[in-house]
Amino acid sequence: MEKYSSGDMSITTGNLTNTIADIFSGSGLIITATGNVKNTVGTIESNGNMSITANNIENIGEMLDDYSIVVLEGSQSTIDVSTIDPALLSELDEKFKKVKSDSNRSSKKLGNCEM
Repeated sequence: MEKYSSGDMSITTGNLTNTIADIFSGSGLIITATGNVKNTVGTIESNGNMSITANNIENIGEMLDDYSIVVLEGSQSTIDVSTIDPALLSELDEKFKKVKSDSNRSSKKLGNCEM
């Protein structure tokens, strides 16, 4: 189930699960969940200010092409992959390969958004 609004959008729910679907606001977007927000290969987007409040927010993407692990720098965090256990990196690599082979967004236009 896709959720679209040309103006402000406010979603209040217990848990929000957005799987291969879109939540889009043409203006501001406020999501308030008393439980969890899980966005799996979906899009949550706003042309204005956005606020998401939840006990836990999980955002899971997919790799559609070749990828590499890089150090990402941000204002509050830096990921240093040299400190990650090589066995874990290998496990993640296998999971990414599986998701890539199992996912074909062009043939899976069906998605759902549950609240």
